[in-house]
Amino acid sequence: MKIVSFVIPLYNTEKYIVDCIDSILEQKAIDLTFIEIIVVDDGSTDNSLSVLEKYNENESITIIKKSNSGISLTRNLGVERAKGDYIFFLDSDDKIAPGSLAKIFNILNNGNIDILFFAGSVFYDIDTTNSFMPIYERARQTCNSIMSSSDFFIKSIKYRSFFVQPCMYVFKKYLFEGNEFIPNILHEDNLFTIGLLLNKDVNVFCINDKIYQRRIRSNSIMTSAHSEKNADGYLYSVKNIYYRYYDKAGSSSKFKALRFFILKLIKCGYVISDEINSNYHKTELAKIYNQLNPNWIERWRFNSGSVYRIARFIKVRYYYLSGRFLSLTRFLK
Repeated sequence: MKIVSFVIPLYNTEKYIVDCIDSILEQKAIDLTFIEIIVVDDGSTDNSLSVLEKYNENESITIIKKSNSGISLTRNLGVERAKGDYIFFLDSDDKIAPGSLAKIFNILNNGNIDILFFAGSVFYDIDTTNSFMPIYERARQTCNSIMSSSDFFIKSIKYRSFFVQPCMYVFKKYLFEGNEFIPNILHEDNLFTIGLLLNKDVNVFCINDKIYQRRIRSNSIMTSAHSEKNADGYLYSVKNIYYRYYDKAGSSSKFKALRFFILKLIKCGYVISDEINSNYHKTELAKIYNQLNPNWIERWRFNSGSVYRIARFIKVRYYYLSGRFLSLTRFLK
């Protein structure tokens, strides 16, 4: 019986993949027969597959080869082949901290938990220098008690500790059905994580232990330059989260949390759209912004300053041109 299946998408990371896998195999105080490692190669053109030959005799490791199709379909295939009760996504240039699996197993074996969230740390590749340091810490108000996934989402937004990276939690495999990663878009993790939390209410547990170790390197997808595909990803996320979940939120607290999150995505998408001079993306983002009620600057515990800054960033007014309403942006006065 496998408890946790690690799914590792692989693409041209010959320099890092051994560190990634060994960070799992070197875990102490745990029976590794309860885990499996599924490496899905997405058509690597370097020596990544050759490097993996050292693991050929390890029965816990499965290597799947396929033609290049992107990270979404690569993750989807890994989950499809997984035999574990829980799925743990791990990027091929990242690691998990020593002692992490013992903590995870202890929690999963002692409670009816569908999703376990945790914190993460960041380290830079030796060839990378950057002043930007992401923070992956969980608010204490979200930790150490079982709660519904909706409540976890609301509290995480409220206490500013919500991040969508799918490597920052493990989840029961059954939750993947009907919530697969959308192919051929960036920021696919926005929809995936929101879907896990809001498609149905499930039991969530959260710890602030830094389980995940994320490497930042200069040529990774996450640190790549602004592009039209980047803007497309934000626009797709904004539209789908709004139309799938916002009108069905039910409670006032969930409405507010979703509104805050969508506004944040709109802001990110608008910045990129402005960088690439895309009026199309600005206009489409503005349409959703208007539907979110742009006059809403209501005091709630998590909106101190942040919501106002987002609302200040793009206020939208419509004007009529050639039989259609188009959107213009202006700053709040």
